Amino acid sequence: MSEAASVRNDRVPFGERELIAVTGAGGKTSLVLRLASLFPHSLLTTTTHMGGREIPPSMPLLVGDAVSLRGDLSPCLAGGSVAAARGVEGEKLKGFEAREVDGLYASGLAKKVIVEADGAKGFPVKGYGENEPVIPSLTTCQIVVVGSELFTEPLDGRRVFRLPLFLAASGLDEGARPTAEELARILESERLFLKGSPEGETFRRYLVINKADRLSQEGRVLVAETVARLGRYDRIYLMTLGGSRDGWTGSGGGAVSEDGAGQAFSPLRQWIGPLDRPRPFPRRPL
Repeated sequence: MSEAASVRNDRVPFGERELIAVTGAGGKTSLVLRLASLFPHSLLTTTTHMGGREIPPSMPLLVGDAVSLRGDLSPCLAGGSVAAARGVEGEKLKGFEAREVDGLYASGLAKKVIVEADGAKGFPVKGYGENEPVIPSLTTCQIVVVGSELFTEPLDGRRVFRLPLFLAASGLDEGARPTAEELARILESERLFLKGSPEGETFRRYLVINKADRLSQEGRVLVAETVARLGRYDRIYLMTLGGSRDGWTGSGGGAVSEDGAGQAFSPLRQWIGPLDRPRPFPRRPL
């Protein structure tokens, strides 16, 4: 079986070599850190900015030009995952250009390159600027993250980063509580969460709805109704990402069943934690 075929198998969400770009809002940093802990010899970086204090003390951090850093990567990767950035601005790590991340992946030094390719200032939902997100051209898998607040809270300045841009792209009014049809349109909009998203026969696109623990029964039903309308994601996961004192992140909570009733384990925990029963949402044909 080819690598392209294996990554589409329900039990194998990633191939041996991947450039994973994490975009969206409401949990990106938690997810990239958890992925780096799952794949212990991976390279973690960003094409935007990332909090320097988020990097666990146990993870080596290389700072400098992408080309000059390559000589230091091999020995560091032998000991585990490595974080790399172009520079430091205050408490933020300054990311590389997309083409530089492509070069790091193409070098083959790390089998998994995990890149935080978007920024949202900690908000669970965002509106997109002209040059966002910054997704490397060699990306093999994009993971779009959104906070569950999208389904449960009024969409206003407290929940949405760059609210005017979001409202203009979505056609919603400030404070709106979108319907399932409107939510599906937002999540698949090429002006919002799928802005700049690559296409390709072997490219995969996953959706992570974070903060499942905050969903009421009504919210879980709305998520299920929304998911039933989505057709551009290969996999859809509902979960809760959290943090621990050493900087690593973990998972918890559960996933809604397809009819919106009761709890089920999220299949995302196949690759970031223990799994009892995977319950992936089916993907509709494009």
